[in-house]
Amino acid sequence: MLTSTSNVFGRVNRRRPCRICGKPDWCSYVRCDGERISICMRVSDGARKINSHGGAIFIHDDWREEKGLDGRAVANIPQWPIAPIEIRDFVYGRLIDLSPASLYPSALIAGEKGLLARGLDERYFGNYGGLPADSRERDRIARLLRQEIEIVCDSK
Repeated sequence: MLTSTSNVFGRVNRRRPCRICGKPDWCSYVRCDGERISICMRVSDGARKINSHGGAIFIHDDWREEKGLDGRAVANIPQWPIAPIEIRDFVYGRLIDLSPASLYPSALIAGEKGLLARGLDERYFGNYGGLPADSRERDRIARLLRQEIEIVCDSK
């Protein structure tokens, strides 16, 4: 069963920037237990571990000292194996079908870093997708994709 990680992880923003690099984007943190674990996408020096997405996992020193821990527990976090290429291809294709770039014209197409600014022609827009800003909608898409993957895997 797929569980929502939106309640566990928080995305950094201007009001709550990354405690490692100080930037308001790309990075995240663990919401529970006082935001004592950060996942920085820019700085890896001093990290306890690098996750499968390239994020550097940091346990803040004030928490380790308070709890009398040295941070080694993070190294024992189990990592999910990478899905076979066929499954990843299926999921990315369905994600583009379910959430095409055309749903987000101001951000993904015409925005400062959008497809037009990158020199892509309109005929290629169908090759790109994007995730909705709303976490509930992202969770809905993730659940749908998970159900479809289970159907595909069960049929093989």
